[in-house]
Amino acid sequence: MAEEEEYEEVEDQPTDQRSNSDWATLRRTASKAKKAEADALQAKRELAFLRAGVDLDDPRSTYFVKGYDGEVSVDAIRSAAIEAGFIQQKEQPPSPDALGAERIRAAASGGIPINGGGLDGVAARMDDAYRQGGNQALVNQLEREGFPITYE
Repeated sequence: MAEEEEYEEVEDQPTDQRSNSDWATLRRTASKAKKAEADALQAKRELAFLRAGVDLDDPRSTYFVKGYDGEVSVDAIRSAAIEAGFIQQKEQPPSPDALGAERIRAAASGGIPINGGGLDGVAARMDDAYRQGGNQALVNQLEREGFPITYE
């Protein structure tokens, strides 16, 4: 606050009446403002790299961060980092709606989408489980296949 008051006082004086200390104050204020702006831009840049998934603690990534001169946006940085091999593109898991739609398509075509293999594969796995471990092994296999098991 004190610096702002000093700055306002300096502005009110005619240019030829300003002292060297007034100019020094103006220079210090301008220097602090430039440093604060540079720090803010650096923080914004680092945040964009972090949000893009770049590990700033990895020594290899420091070269990428220092050398990157593209747009400072999460999407642009992520694309460049994937292209350069610093991060892997994440595969999105299928949504519940997509899984449900797949099951409906499979049921309509006559197949049962339970852990692959269709009905013949499920039957073979059930048969193998029963032969190897009896009823309890069969129940365990049914649960693994996704069949609801209730005990009444």
